[in-house]
Amino acid sequence: MDKKLAFQILGIAETKEEDKIRRTYLSLLKETNPEDDPEGFKRLREAYEAALRFASERGDKEQEQEPQDEVEIWMKRVRETYRDIFLRNDAEVWKELFEEPVCIAFDTFLDARSRLLAFLSGHSFLPRAVWQQMDRVFHVLDDFDALREEFHVNFLRHIEYHVNTDDFLDYSLFEAKEDYGPEDDEEIDHYIMNQCSLQYGANTVFVGNVHQFSTPQIP
Repeated sequence: MDKKLAFQILGIAETKEEDKIRRTYLSLLKETNPEDDPEGFKRLREAYEAALRFASERGDKEQEQEPQDEVEIWMKRVRETYRDIFLRNDAEVWKELFEEPVCIAFDTFLDARSRLLAFLSGHSFLPRAVWQQMDRVFHVLDDFDALREEFHVNFLRHIEYHVNTDDFLDYSLFEAKEDYGPEDDEEIDHYIMNQCSLQYGANTVFVGNVHQFSTPQIP
């Protein structure tokens, strides 16, 4: 999706402010029901990702000059960990990330949780051990109702399911091909999505890459 269409869908002027893009996306996400409008949900996600790609396209000089807050520096490590399937599968790597001061400090905890969940809403294939660690640190299930004000309930149910359910896929079985690079994460997620569909058949559909089971939905 080109950047012009992406920002038209988001309804904001072209910007490189990632926080503004993220806030706009989360606001629109609350108004978009993936069950009623799966195509609209998909287009919104694609627009969000395209806008973030545009925002990250900066020259070396601009990158050096732009200040980054401590939560964004931490989120960069989160994204790098997720992109590498072998790091993604390493619970100890995530444990170290979740023990960083930004995840605990009073003045950064909520911001870190919000940015992390915004990222995971579109990158949601993790081993159960990682979901459990994240929930212990960020109290997602304890704050389920409050977080519904910021995130779609189906995404929160996705987290709840994976915190309480054994992995359907053994992530440790992944082997690196000769030309593998961390940038292959979309290909890996597509593979996992297909495996999940085969595992659950007609009982699951996908919106973005968050699976929806055919159990009753929370109103």
